[in-house]
Amino acid sequence: MAKQSPALRSPHGVYSGVLVCCLGLAGCGGGGGSSAPRPPSPPPPPSQSLSQTVSVVNDVDIDYRATLTNVSQATRSITRDGSQLSTTTITTSPYTEILDSMRKGNYSFRLEASGVTPHTASLAVPNYTPTSNFDSLNTDLNEIHEGSSKTFNLETLLSDKNPEDRPVPLNSATSLDSKTQTSISGHNLTITAAGAPGPYQVQVNFGSTGGGSGSGIVAGQILEVPAQIAFWSFRGGNEDVYLMNEDGSGIKRLTTNPGQDLYPRFSPDGKRIVFVTNRDTDTALYIMNGDGTNQTRLTTTLDYSNWPDWCSDGKIVFTSPFPGGIAKINQDGTGFEQLVVDSTASHPSCSPEGTKIAFETSRDGNFEVYVKDLSTGIETNITNDPETDGVPNWSKQNHIFFRSTRSGTADLYRMDSNGANVTQLTSDLGIETDPAISPDGEKLAFTHDLDLSNPQIFIVKSDGTGGWTLITFSGFNRYPAWRPR
Repeated sequence: MAKQSPALRSPHGVYSGVLVCCLGLAGCGGGGGSSAPRPPSPPPPPSQSLSQTVSVVNDVDIDYRATLTNVSQATRSITRDGSQLSTTTITTSPYTEILDSMRKGNYSFRLEASGVTPHTASLAVPNYTPTSNFDSLNTDLNEIHEGSSKTFNLETLLSDKNPEDRPVPLNSATSLDSKTQTSISGHNLTITAAGAPGPYQVQVNFGSTGGGSGSGIVAGQILEVPAQIAFWSFRGGNEDVYLMNEDGSGIKRLTTNPGQDLYPRFSPDGKRIVFVTNRDTDTALYIMNGDGTNQTRLTTTLDYSNWPDWCSDGKIVFTSPFPGGIAKINQDGTGFEQLVVDSTASHPSCSPEGTKIAFETSRDGNFEVYVKDLSTGIETNITNDPETDGVPNWSKQNHIFFRSTRSGTADLYRMDSNGANVTQLTSDLGIETDPAISPDGEKLAFTHDLDLSNPQIFIVKSDGTGGWTLITFSGFNRYPAWRPR
């Protein structure tokens, strides 16, 4: 039997040797080596997410923003009112985009990527109500003279924030005060002044079933028709009919034909003008609107017609070459009627009630003013003077103004319709002719010049008192005619 080594002892007992063994040796408990350390756990994968925000800017634009967190690519799809609009691949983050001019409706945005929770966002582009901006009309642009019309194009004054509802339709227009008559054509609104001078209002309705409707007010002023005079003028190398205010302002050229246009006369309502022209090589009567539009030949077969006047019954008297004398015709050119058979008769002028005409004639060897009663057929010499009398103009006040040389020069006179109470109105050196009495009988327009080589138009009181007022300042000017009011 082998001999056992004595146990190591220590104050701590028999196990002290074990401790020494473990301290002095490379290892204890067998195996002779140490154990390997545990490797660390791998880090968790990065968090992935998608987000997006949407907002309406500039009324119909959409401000879109997306964030892709640890996602390299995502797909965005957009629907409007449940219908697919577009699909877009997004590869950058943050991503921004302005979707402009979007149609009204409910929009849904879905952003998705493989293995990532999708993100949705939504908004609505409103259906805006159309609006009007008639402020630009509520200035002097909307002033209309009584009996006249003005047309406004309202397309640019109607607006809708939704692009699909532009242009905004113009539906109707209604006078709010019975002072105007209205009509629409496309986006054009025509307002006709049918009432007395003063303010007017027209309600304009616009819009559509899908885009909504609205209304606005066009407000303006009906102005009293200014006293106006049509006249012949030779200026700028051409002879034409012009229109001006009684003070000579507001001159407007009404005819522009290369031919000679002269001797204008207004219709009783002041809306049309008859005049003489040689634009068709012969001398004929034409009719046009008071603004110069719609110029139409009246005497289609009556060549060399001249000196028209418009009667209160709407018919026109004039000098007719065939068979010679004074004739009457409807304003549409029909109903020709010979009134006076006299090749020297000219310058007819109707009485206020239209039952008589005054005219000049040299049938007695010198020029006289005659009056014909159309009901009896009797023709009477009412001047009966050895000097030259002619160019009669019958006023609404039943006076006849005429030119006469009985004072030694060509001056203007006034007499009763039967030739009584002859009064001299002018006595200036030179020639006064072409008398035209204003509708109210207060003023007399006429032509004056020393020898008619430079004729101009003047105005004087109808009784000849007071000074003369020159109202034309350019070119040669004759044949004034007042516009009825």
